Amino acid sequence: MEVALPSDDALDAIRNDTPFVQRTNWVENALLALTIFILPFQPLIPSIRGISAGFLTFLCLAAWCAAFRPRILGSVFRQPIFIVGFLFVLVAFAVETIHGDPAYHVVARIFMMMTGGVLIATVCRDRQSMGVAMASFLLAGVALSIVMIFTSYGALDAGTASGFKESSQLRTETLGDNPLEADLNAISFMIGQGVVVAVGLGLAAKSRTLRFAVLPLGLLCLVGCLLPMSRGGFVIVAVSCATIACVYGVVRFQTLILGAALVAAAYLLVPEAVFARVNPFAERSTAEEKGDRRPVLMRAVIENLPDYIVTGVGVRNYFGRWGRTTDFFKRGTVSGSHNIFSQVTLYWGAAALLLVVALVGLSVFAIPWRAPPPDPLRLCLLGIALSVFLHALLVHTVEGKEFSLVLGLIVAARMWIWPPARRFETQQVPV
Repeated sequence: MEVALPSDDALDAIRNDTPFVQRTNWVENALLALTIFILPFQPLIPSIRGISAGFLTFLCLAAWCAAFRPRILGSVFRQPIFIVGFLFVLVAFAVETIHGDPAYHVVARIFMMMTGGVLIATVCRDRQSMGVAMASFLLAGVALSIVMIFTSYGALDAGTASGFKESSQLRTETLGDNPLEADLNAISFMIGQGVVVAVGLGLAAKSRTLRFAVLPLGLLCLVGCLLPMSRGGFVIVAVSCATIACVYGVVRFQTLILGAALVAAAYLLVPEAVFARVNPFAERSTAEEKGDRRPVLMRAVIENLPDYIVTGVGVRNYFGRWGRTTDFFKRGTVSGSHNIFSQVTLYWGAAALLLVVALVGLSVFAIPWRAPPPDPLRLCLLGIALSVFLHALLVHTVEGKEFSLVLGLIVAARMWIWPPARRFETQQVPV
């Protein structure tokens, strides 16, 4: 007689509280780590025939998944988050078509962003690969922090600024030509993700050695995150870390110690001029005097609502004839709205906005929020996802690769690592 018993992999999955699925191998882990780590450093790496290093890593992922993981790839494509995501791409393409002189480059990049998320979810199939992903965020933050400290710390520490305007001038003089050739707000955001991961691991990691090892790395990332003097980066880190602390338990001993260490490090190590700009309680002058365009842009979003709410104005019209007649236009350039949701509506109207809201809602539902005892990887994923959502409220690049990463990791968590129901393969063994 033969009895169906769980396979060895299924038994390991039960012990590790994960579903049985073909385990991620070292090649997939390496590609996953490289894709995450290389993202902040793309400007420093020469392109190959116009192909950036980041895009090249996604091409390698696509080739691997198509050749060796076609069944898993197909199942990820059918996940509701990606169904809604690709439906959004289809609607954006259709609406863009009805506008005169359509431009499809933004739609194409969003399609590639969604596809990148599918690839990430395909290769991240177990706790080990999720750990590799979180370690890559942390190491990228550490590397970025080292670059920022060596290139700007001395000048910022020697500089003086008594208010927002002076600190903004110091920021421009010191960091205007940063070696990463990237937006300072984006640099702060990417380093901040390292802080988020360090907090998640520092609070809930079972190994004391690991907790003590990530603490100095988190402090290093915190200093590096504040050096770009980005108010958005400061808020993203503060809110994300506070949320992790609330989920883990605010009054726990580890939370109080780690929080005190981060606050003390910020106070003692970060140059004073930085706080003149990022301090939310500092006195502010008018928006025009302090050079802050965000209030002007949000006012333009509201005032021009009747023009775009139904079908948008199209990408080329936004950056062309229509945009030049609005407050989005300044000094010969039409700038984005600094908000993903408003930018999508400006491009393609209410239907596109509803699909983006649905995409965010499904992603929030798919995040493994809490399950006792506190899981460090769950906390890290929660912090990373929240940081990207807050980032979306401050940028207008709908097609950013950071969205690929978080969508892929959320879907991976939902499908493979912490699914709502387990599925186990069995094998026939003689008895």
